[in-house]
Amino acid sequence: MQCEEARRRILEVTLDGVPIPQERPLGQHLLHCAECQALLVRLGQVDSALRAMPLEAAPAGISRRIMQEVKASAEKPFLPWNVWLPAFSLLVGLAVVYLTLLWQRAVDITPAVTSWPAQIEVWVGGHQEIFGTVGLSIALGLLFSFVGIGLGLYVGRVRAAAGR
Repeated sequence: MQCEEARRRILEVTLDGVPIPQERPLGQHLLHCAECQALLVRLGQVDSALRAMPLEAAPAGISRRIMQEVKASAEKPFLPWNVWLPAFSLLVGLAVVYLTLLWQRAVDITPAVTSWPAQIEVWVGGHQEIFGTVGLSIALGLLFSFVGIGLGLYVGRVRAAAGR
């Protein structure tokens, strides 16, 4: 048995509080390895010192407070709107960019299967000004969302620091 495996097993045995039989591989290793013997002795000292310490009583009502916090955290949404809305806007903006800028190259790549993409390309090409407006509105929406999130985080820190 190697020292690395023996040390891992010594930790397990010490935590379980089970004596180590000498006929087992770990017991045989401990007979011949002074470093692992010293580790076992040190861990035993730490374990006995910790067991000798008095136990502290839990504060009154701690379980009720913990359960209230767990219930309150379960009622919160997975992501608040001020996180998922900008992320969704970003995804929509990326989709618009893909449709307006990169879709034209699809016709060159696979002309045999591009009948419906070609129709979409014609439609997108005829409505470029709409996509420009939509892209601009998404960009402004993201800008204002990030400013709002930043201000919310700043105000939250200031209020938390003030104890409100």
